[in-house]
Amino acid sequence: MRVQIQGETAGHTLQARLADPGGHVVWGAEVPAGEAVRLEGALTDPHKWTAETPNLYTLALTLTGKDGQGQTASLRVGYRKIEIRERRFLINGQRVLLKGVDRHDFHPRRGYTVSRADMEADVLLCKRHNVNCVRTSHYP
Repeated sequence: MRVQIQGETAGHTLQARLADPGGHVVWGAEVPAGEAVRLEGALTDPHKWTAETPNLYTLALTLTGKDGQGQTASLRVGYRKIEIRERRFLINGQRVLLKGVDRHDFHPRRGYTVSRADMEADVLLCKRHNVNCVRTSHYP
């Protein structure tokens, strides 16, 4: 993880703590603060994040100054394992089938003039037909 700090950092320290979904601290580090700080560590067998079981960890970063005053920011993070094994796409060890379509901004009556409502209707139609990936080549 890379942390960027704006402002004066001389004499400051940065403390990072990662707590599991139960609130137990599973990783921590404290380093001298600088403009760009790199934090590294290993987490063995983390609880995996899925849409059905959103196991989220809490990452808390505390910047402490020379005077002992600190400022803390926290962020919720999740872990998942994505891999291709034996020509199969796996997320957290479970096979995922991709059902996709090509999508182009085009309306049958108005041509390339597509409203937000038209785009939302396209997405809802895709969701009704269990489409889980969309290819939008050459679009920003």
